[in-house]
Amino acid sequence: MTSPALEQLAGRVRSAARVVAKAPSSVRDDALRLAADLLEEERASLIEANRADLARAEAAGMVDAARDRLAAVTADVVSRVARILAESHGLEASLGPKPAPVVAPAVADLRGQLSGLIHPGFIAGTGAARLPDLLRYLQGMSRRLEKMPESPARDAERMAVVHRVAEDYRQALADLPPSRRQAPEAQAVRWMIEELRVSLFAQTLGTRGPVSEQRITRALAQLRDAA
Repeated sequence: MTSPALEQLAGRVRSAARVVAKAPSSVRDDALRLAADLLEEERASLIEANRADLARAEAAGMVDAARDRLAAVTADVVSRVARILAESHGLEASLGPKPAPVVAPAVADLRGQLSGLIHPGFIAGTGAARLPDLLRYLQGMSRRLEKMPESPARDAERMAVVHRVAEDYRQALADLPPSRRQAPEAQAVRWMIEELRVSLFAQTLGTRGPVSEQRITRALAQLRDAA
């Protein structure tokens, strides 16, 4: 890596770290743990991929190369987390302590969604691959909040759709054996519901694939059938 690239990377780390430093220590630790886990996964993959074909010294060189990426991996994770925390803090401030009665149910819904996304351990629980999606969900919440006063009735109709599938999801999880509630197929439905929110309240942000109430209902049916 060239010196200018190193300096640019260091700048990213410092800039992101200033934001993350304001977060609770559990959030900072979570970000660093995720970066370390990603590096360890890469290290293990390199060793396994080259075990049969490379001499020990060569394999060690590959491991060293992976370790050299620690700063880059950490910078990427911390940078993403910094943007997520900034968006979260801005959204929380915008929600305000006393919403108008006409939008109070929607604001309560947003608060519930926010607490489900941002909480101790949320970084590792979300995973590196979904951190960009998490930022998009928060941005979608902000856009919903901006548009909400234009038509509270329309917002309420869309919220009712989300609440229907969310309640079906909660019931489906309750019907599953505890050992299966964290299974990938069960967690996938949770993310589908977040994508549904984006499609209903912030369409211009786009979704991670097609999503609708009907698709979620079918996914829940498959989840129950496999139980």
